[in-house]
Amino acid sequence: MVLSLSRPIPVKDGTTFWTLDDVRMFMLDNLPEEDRARRSWQGACEILLAAADGLADVRAVTRQVELLALLLAGQVDGETIKPPSL
Repeated sequence: MVLSLSRPIPVKDGTTFWTLDDVRMFMLDNLPEEDRARRSWQGACEILLAAADGLADVRAVTRQVELLALLLAGQVDGETIKPPSL
């Protein structure tokens, strides 16, 4: 079963994350070890796994990846991302 993010996340290299698996593959294949060790990425990983198991909302994964992990790492194409109202 493919779980889609609540909205696509465009990344500066031209990639767009559409699914939880897209984010997972990015984390495993492209993220340097020192970035994976950051608390923001650890949180993104935990909520991603919970959402994959049906224990967390996919919207939470999308927010975590956009706002905490990718924006801090400078990876998101910020011109196309509109942060959700809180």
